Amino acid sequence: MRREVWRLADRPIDLTWPEDEATELLDFVEQPAARRYERVLAADMLYERRLAEPLAAWIASALTPGGYALVSDPNRAAADGFGDCLARHGLRAQFVSVETTAPAGLPTRGRIWRVTRSGSISSKSAS
Repeated sequence: MRREVWRLADRPIDLTWPEDEATELLDFVEQPAARRYERVLAADMLYERRLAEPLAAWIASALTPGGYALVSDPNRAAADGFGDCLARHGLRAQFVSVETTAPAGLPTRGRIWRVTRSGSISSKSAS
């Protein structure tokens, strides 16, 4: 097994991923989750405001008890209400602002939400 540890809000996130684990292409707008997942990784999904609600609903249908989702966004205004959408579906979110340097030397900023069922993480939440 590969073992990667990410830091989010000064707490480690353990991403132990079995080598034979597959990824799936899913339609979160049109279809509820067909099965449950311990981990959901989503990047650059909130490029339009209308996508926040269906993504939150899909994550709520997809997470196993104790599971979590990591959702990243490059600070688009369209994603600003994502935390509220998650809360309407019984989910909580912590987020951390992140920054890196792109290959061209320009700073690239974004945010990463860690999403769990309500009551599963500390009280710092995001909207």
